[in-house]
Amino acid sequence: MFRLSLRVLSYCKPYWKSIIFMFVCLNFFVIFNLASFAALVPFLDTLFDTNLKVKKPEQVTFFNAGSIKEYAYYELLMYIERYGRMHTLYVLCLFLFIVFFLKNVFAYLVTYFLAIIEGGIVRDFRKAIFEHLTQLPLSYFTNERKGELIVRMTSDIEQIQSSVVGSFKGLVRHPLVAASLLMAMFFISWKLTLFVLLILPISGYAISRVSKTLKKNASLGQDKLSRLISIADEVITGMRVVKAFASEKRVQNKFNAENDSYYQTYKKVYRRRELVQPLTETLSVIIIVAVLLYGGSLIIRGSNQMTAALFLTYIGIFSQLLPPIKGIGVALGDIAKGTASSERIFQLLDTPPTIINVSHPLPFPKNFSVIQYKNVHFSYGEKEVLQEINLTIQKGEIIALVGPSGSGKSTLADLLPRFYEVNTGEICIDNINIKQFDINTYRGHFGIVTQHPILFNDTIANNIRYGKPQASLEEVIQAAKIANAHDFILQTERGYDTYVGERGSKLSGGQQQRICIARAVLQNPEILILDEATSALDNESEKLVQDALYAVMKGRTAIVIAHRLSTVQNADRIIVLEKGRIVEIGTHKELSQKGGLYHRYLSMMQIPFLS
Repeated sequence: MFRLSLRVLSYCKPYWKSIIFMFVCLNFFVIFNLASFAALVPFLDTLFDTNLKVKKPEQVTFFNAGSIKEYAYYELLMYIERYGRMHTLYVLCLFLFIVFFLKNVFAYLVTYFLAIIEGGIVRDFRKAIFEHLTQLPLSYFTNERKGELIVRMTSDIEQIQSSVVGSFKGLVRHPLVAASLLMAMFFISWKLTLFVLLILPISGYAISRVSKTLKKNASLGQDKLSRLISIADEVITGMRVVKAFASEKRVQNKFNAENDSYYQTYKKVYRRRELVQPLTETLSVIIIVAVLLYGGSLIIRGSNQMTAALFLTYIGIFSQLLPPIKGIGVALGDIAKGTASSERIFQLLDTPPTIINVSHPLPFPKNFSVIQYKNVHFSYGEKEVLQEINLTIQKGEIIALVGPSGSGKSTLADLLPRFYEVNTGEICIDNINIKQFDINTYRGHFGIVTQHPILFNDTIANNIRYGKPQASLEEVIQAAKIANAHDFILQTERGYDTYVGERGSKLSGGQQQRICIARAVLQNPEILILDEATSALDNESEKLVQDALYAVMKGRTAIVIAHRLSTVQNADRIIVLEKGRIVEIGTHKELSQKGGLYHRYLSMMQIPFLS
């Protein structure tokens, strides 16, 4: 638990100046806090003890509490005799005001610098998580639930902010304040303070017992919350299917069951967390009663070391000691609760990116001539997807990938821009392994249109220029015209400044796809990857976009993942895959006469291929 907490607090390094200022202010706060109590004794004696008589001590030493107290009382008496009791009262009141004012000023400054530290740590956590997520391979997002990732970036971060990072104040300020108050208590009466220290561990033990159960339940609660969010996200995304199959009641029951389970876990965590405060309050009352009983007996018995003024001051100091001790217990409990979130976040941050950028990249070859897959194997976990892929693609060649669902078409294409890393074998461009290129620069040579259009909740223009933010509006319009999108864009509410909605919800499927095609065209790439780029278009739009795409593909290398025969007939070569292997290679004419798998597709009366 503490190892994780220390790892969280390691994010404090950039804020070392604020930490120094905070500690300086904290020390001044402690000094003025003690001074406020030190002034109470002469104040009370000035008010109530009219017969106060003390002789000047012969020797005053720092380690002799009695001699210091005698000297302070002696100086007070001399001041009273010189200026009078009323004047002394005015001075003490002014002194108390100044001390308490400065104490609160430095208390505020402590929280001022803590806000910089805590807010900065949380900001850096969010930044680290998001940046790390963008570095992880696509396979990670395939295996992880989206709801789980959202919880880690939102709820878990908030939990760390309110518990581990939020407890930073408690674990820095409270121990220092408690230690200074204990020193003052020892100064007044070491016997009474030893008595207090004997009974205080009872409170700490009770709180620790409650805190131990918080971590386990908190971790379980976050897991249940992530499942709850995943269910809600899936249902909202697939609402059309839910309604089409009249499954509203079934998804409601599934959500409610998970919601009830989270509710039960939440109750356990909440009850145990809230038990800390009443438990510590009850134990505090017990301790205060014991102190009053023991300290009162010292006064009644006429102890020379304990006057009424000293005892009242001691009780005041002791009452101030309980909140920081209680705060330490609460902070430890919060840390135990927040540790579960810390574990989940660091589990994500410790997931190594499998696609590593080379430290000394080679430049991408100008006017490259050939792309080669050399004995490439790839698998998702235990499932082997591609086997013994050997393929050469000449520059400017249009390659079509066909085959049944699960044959590895999309995976073969995704390996080229390094969305995934090959298990064995290599992919080369002009005999240079693609791992030797800077990954960001390398991917800039690709234009990709996926089977399912992906748009962001931004304007149409910004979605088209997503891969080329500096593109002018004229360039955007030209790309949209090539993709047969210009006309429908002008008919929207604000033209190119129209927002497409979340995931492009304000546009039809065909309109979304044409914007994605325009985005790829604007990139002006050397290599095009088209994953059934026209699948969402009607027949008329498909013909127009297909003609535009062929015009764009001239002089460029293109890999077309095809499900329709009309898409591949004009390809330079067709690669037929089955069960992760290349089974046929040739032109449309060659393969249609061969009598193999491709020929069987032709015999299906040119219906769409299986996806």
